[in-house]
Amino acid sequence: MSYQTVLTPKGFVAASADLKPSEHGGAMVLLVNQGPAWNAAAVLPNNPLCAPSVRATREVMRSHAVNAVVLYSGNANAFNGANGTADTREIQDRVAQAAGVPSERVAVCAKGQFAQPLPMDQVRTGISNLVSNLGSSTTHAAAISSVVSSSAELVNQAGVNCGDWSVGGIVQGTGTLSEALDAVIVCLTTDALVPAFSLDKALRRALESTFSTLDRSKSPLTNDTVLLLASGASGVTPNQTQLDEAVLEVCQTLLGQLLTDPKGVAKSLTLTVVGAANHDEASQAAMAIAGDERFRRSLLGTSIAWPRALAIAGKAGVCVGSEESLAIYVNGTQLCGEGKEDSLRQDIEVGSHLSVTVDLGTRGSGTATVRTLLEPV
Repeated sequence: MSYQTVLTPKGFVAASADLKPSEHGGAMVLLVNQGPAWNAAAVLPNNPLCAPSVRATREVMRSHAVNAVVLYSGNANAFNGANGTADTREIQDRVAQAAGVPSERVAVCAKGQFAQPLPMDQVRTGISNLVSNLGSSTTHAAAISSVVSSSAELVNQAGVNCGDWSVGGIVQGTGTLSEALDAVIVCLTTDALVPAFSLDKALRRALESTFSTLDRSKSPLTNDTVLLLASGASGVTPNQTQLDEAVLEVCQTLLGQLLTDPKGVAKSLTLTVVGAANHDEASQAAMAIAGDERFRRSLLGTSIAWPRALAIAGKAGVCVGSEESLAIYVNGTQLCGEGKEDSLRQDIEVGSHLSVTVDLGTRGSGTATVRTLLEPV
């Protein structure tokens, strides 16, 4: 296992466990920060009906410090009422007791089925096994991949070595690609010695151009959790720009892995709107075009419906230039604009990824990008 992982930074140990098969079971990962620092940052959803795991993690983040993170796959533990809240609290307490960390510093992440009780007997046994098997070896990292990835072909981990310090990360996949996007759960690690406010800046800046560009219009946004933990074990304090760049690189790699279909059936789409009057209008147009089912289907067919994309942009209520000033590019090939009108895709090289750029022709500086999946019906 030569690639970088969530365990590449010093000061972190982890373990994974496949719970016994059950109707509502899944797998668990425990990540422990051994310090000497425990600074952390998090980005959580604003949904008032978020899952107990999100509510618990939000409380943890009041101290801007995290000692351990539990990642549960197969059950979102959402809409389980008071029992779901109690189960989440029990997970925090049991991890704290077994790992010797404060329960108020145990973050919890969960994704999977809704309104199904957690198999707590299995969870209790799983926590005991996790704590007794913690480690930082490549074997531990590989075992984590096996329980969080959507398939055996995917890693769902990444990292970057910055000399005397590093950044690593993991993105929770599992299930089908569409299910993987139902809840975005990412845990990043670094052994840099940096304060929580620097972590928060780096995390939010990285998400702005990576996971925040995902089309989540059909996602419930009840369980999304993105964490960045710093152990300080390297003793190195990079400047903000260095930290920003490293965190961004890891997020970019993890996003690419999340949007990869090892079976080659689904394709990832990156749709960028340029030439808008401002960034808000660019985002509005990008979301409208990317969300149009007929245009999406045409990208997987024999002829791309570029006129429909332009019409949708116009319907979105944003400023657009004259018809002659509009342009669309697919994987670098111009389909319309400057008198060019070609919807045939024989000349377009299409692989596992489609890149579409729509120029609204206003000569404005507004740009926005939306990423999503294209799955055959």
